[in-house]
Amino acid sequence: MGRKKRNSSLVQELINGRWTMDQEEFENKYNSLSLDDMCKVADAIDNMQNEYMDSDDVDDDCNEHLSVYDAALIWQSNGKDEDYMFGYTEEELEDAL
Repeated sequence: MGRKKRNSSLVQELINGRWTMDQEEFENKYNSLSLDDMCKVADAIDNMQNEYMDSDDVDDDCNEHLSVYDAALIWQSNGKDEDYMFGYTEEELEDAL
């Protein structure tokens, strides 16, 4: 397999369409890029995410903390699945029940 050529127009298309483009389409186009262009796209998207998270427009609700009691109820209602532990240990959740 030969070296991939740089494609600045596709880089810009991927950066501009990251949040609106179909995921499969994005991945196919992204994987067709040269390594340098992949890095440009990844860096640009990372910067956009960082800017968004730092902006005042982000809903403050994402900073709210779930109490161990509420977390324990949610965890229990989901079959004590580790994906629903909300940062608490199994012991903390069991004690809260």
